[in-house]
Amino acid sequence: MIAKTFVIAFIAASFIAGSQASPCKASSKTTDILTTVGLTTAEIAVLTTEVSSVEDITLTISQTETSTEPSAISEVTPIAVTTTALSSSIIESSIETSTVPEDITTTAVPTTTAEGTTTAEATTTTEVAVVTSFLTNGGFDDKKDTTQPWRNLNSEFVDFTIDNNIKHDERNSARLSFKSAVSGYIAQRLGAPITAGIPYSISAWVRPGTGCTRATLACNSEYATVEVQGFDLASTINQWKQFSITCTWTQDEINDGGLDLIFAFTCGEGSDGWVDTIAFSES
Repeated sequence: MIAKTFVIAFIAASFIAGSQASPCKASSKTTDILTTVGLTTAEIAVLTTEVSSVEDITLTISQTETSTEPSAISEVTPIAVTTTALSSSIIESSIETSTVPEDITTTAVPTTTAEGTTTAEATTTTEVAVVTSFLTNGGFDDKKDTTQPWRNLNSEFVDFTIDNNIKHDERNSARLSFKSAVSGYIAQRLGAPITAGIPYSISAWVRPGTGCTRATLACNSEYATVEVQGFDLASTINQWKQFSITCTWTQDEINDGGLDLIFAFTCGEGSDGWVDTIAFSES
């Protein structure tokens, strides 16, 4: 708007100079100049009104658009105009062109129906259960007082039950009661994935009763025994003692599946043995 005011002031000055050189101008000439500039007499009046807010300037133009007779332009007395912070009050219509920065992010707008309802594609998310524990109920302290998910592999000759009287820690331990002189085995399938080549530690607290001679810890796959180690119990009758081994599976053994942790007592008929706090972890 300020730039346009400068142009208008310049045009006005040109008129002033022209009026001094030739006091009489054809109105048709004046009309052409005003038309070229794009201003009407009303706009000139508004402009001079705005300019007079800085310092008064008198600009009188007599014009009859339909007349072919020369019309006199009165002498204009210019007064210095301060253009600092000059503003124009001419009301004009303008169309602004917006420039979109190159780094702007374009966001896709969802498609809407005629009624204005946003249409979105339905998606279904399936959560995969993540197993984070290798063993469950390793201390036999399940709230239901159950031995599950441990399996009794020799249930015909050995009873496998919960005992809350004789225990190493927490609420319970597991008791193996022998109906015959055999080895009684319990096992649990490992829950969390096993990594090939990584050593895993297996430990258990054991309390053999009279007639129990040996405890065994082992780990296997579907078709192979990965590690097995026996421990003599002669010096630990009716005492708690911890035993441990290390197991490392190959990728082929892991691919075969059936990865189990196994604990066993070897006892005589009528004997009892207790086991508690069986643990499995990376070494």
